[in-house]
Amino acid sequence: MKMKMNPIPQGLGLACLFALLAPAPVRAVSYGTLCNFDTVNDSGEQTHGFEIELEGCHSSDVLGTYDYNHYGTPRISEDSSDPLVVRCFVRWEAKKNPDGSWTAYTAVPAGQINPTDGHQFTNPAVNFGGEHFGVSYRITPTKVRYFWLVDRGGELVRGPEEVQISAPVFNYNPPAGGGGGGAGGGVIAEIEPPEPAEAVFNRFGKPLWVRSIKTKTHSERKVELRDLRSDDPEDENDDSWRNGAEEEVEIEWHLMQVEYDEAGQPKRDEALEGNEEDLADEDEIVTRRWEFFEYTGPLHPEDGEALADEVAPDDLHGVGTVMIDDVEIDLSAEEVVGGYLGAQMAAFEVNPSLFLCDHVQEGEKGVAYPDRTVVAGGDLPWSATISGDLPAGMDFNPATGILSGTPEEAGVFEFAIEATDPATPAVTKAYQLVIADVAAVGPPTWTVEPVVPVGDAGGTVSGGGLVIDGSDAVIEATAAAGYRFVAWTEMGAVVSNSALFSFPATFNRQLVAEFHPVMEVVATSGSAYRIEWPANASDWVLEESTSLADGAWVPSTLPVVEADGLKKVESVPAGPRFFRLRRP
Repeated sequence: MKMKMNPIPQGLGLACLFALLAPAPVRAVSYGTLCNFDTVNDSGEQTHGFEIELEGCHSSDVLGTYDYNHYGTPRISEDSSDPLVVRCFVRWEAKKNPDGSWTAYTAVPAGQINPTDGHQFTNPAVNFGGEHFGVSYRITPTKVRYFWLVDRGGELVRGPEEVQISAPVFNYNPPAGGGGGGAGGGVIAEIEPPEPAEAVFNRFGKPLWVRSIKTKTHSERKVELRDLRSDDPEDENDDSWRNGAEEEVEIEWHLMQVEYDEAGQPKRDEALEGNEEDLADEDEIVTRRWEFFEYTGPLHPEDGEALADEVAPDDLHGVGTVMIDDVEIDLSAEEVVGGYLGAQMAAFEVNPSLFLCDHVQEGEKGVAYPDRTVVAGGDLPWSATISGDLPAGMDFNPATGILSGTPEEAGVFEFAIEATDPATPAVTKAYQLVIADVAAVGPPTWTVEPVVPVGDAGGTVSGGGLVIDGSDAVIEATAAAGYRFVAWTEMGAVVSNSALFSFPATFNRQLVAEFHPVMEVVATSGSAYRIEWPANASDWVLEESTSLADGAWVPSTLPVVEADGLKKVESVPAGPRFFRLRRP
């Protein structure tokens, strides 16, 4: 006799709960930097996009972009007109409606935004004064600059000031022998104060406060750009940027301000440098968060130097006294910390795992497409193949993983890339490449992607794809034998419990299908029982408890055998006992 149990919901990490009353691969010498950031719209007006300028960086050096905001997949371009300095631009921008209005915007904040509200920037359904952007690259740019895009006469141009969010630089010292596993490996993260976009007349640039928080984990789990998000204070299970590790405040408050020499060139003595993190092993991932705030303390009247360099324990007022024009200023009575400007979340990973970029940008017929790296990371040698259609004039290079060329025809072209390496099972991703006709203005489109977590055998998904703005997207999840569908989640939050889910597409979305293995109880004889569940549920752990009290769950020590495609606990002890499967 078999009894199928209806599980008691315990969150998406739990599958079922019930009570019984009776040769090594060659490592590539590479590393990757991922930078995601929340930024408050402090331009004073509605903005309609955002641009990152990467100096000393080619378009092919960009490995990934964060596309889950009001603007979707950005446009990547390269400027090599200066033979001494190449620049790459990552530009998120709204399109024009037929009436000339913009399809998307970022609101002006109605009031001061707190750092704990930053997690809302990752939800495009919310528009309260900020956005979340991000980019990963395989080199260290010589300079990174951020700008809001504003409307000037129907055209989008950079706002008047550079956004005061600094991008980090990771200075890596490989272990002896190169790669991981040797002695002496380490990484130091530092950030520098942003330079003003226009020439300054004071000796000092605009000051700001920054504080630094860090983590380090040993894990085979790859960090994705979408993982580097602000914390949700209402979700106690939200690891976000921490990658599941405990955070440590490294530097509580640091004043950052560019100082210029007599020739007007910026000095580099105000960089915020973290402590060196040992990276002697191959699986270490360093994640960091820097929070930026306005400086509102007193300035030197002649050269603009910030005079408060310490923050009191209340995280608001200054410390000590200063003299201005022979007048003593008590900084303990001065509010020197102003509004929240944003936060930068970054990760550094030695020898990153093989991965495929999330989306490819639109192109235009007859216009050269930027060299776009689709496959990156991984162990050597890796291989890649393409199936489906590319427009005439474009090509995918399986040796470099780069998509390039000049499209000679317009349309929507569907193709898939499959890649594998000695350490990674084959990974596949489907893409839809939109090539517009010359000077054609089409409606905004969004990519809706249903996915199953890598290695999850619980079921399959279908539907989604490229959807015109406002049209309904339809996705469906189908559970495999021995599993049940639980929910669609997005950024860790449940958005639907229906396996067939329809919704209007208004921004890029990646929805994860959560499947749970079904536990069955088999009565063997008398009061004896056997527990069984699918053998391919390898990421799930059997736990037990004698009560349902908080903290009462422990890993089960009962022997588990595998037979007939099932994992089984052959003999369950008598007495009150609860069991569940949980995915760590």
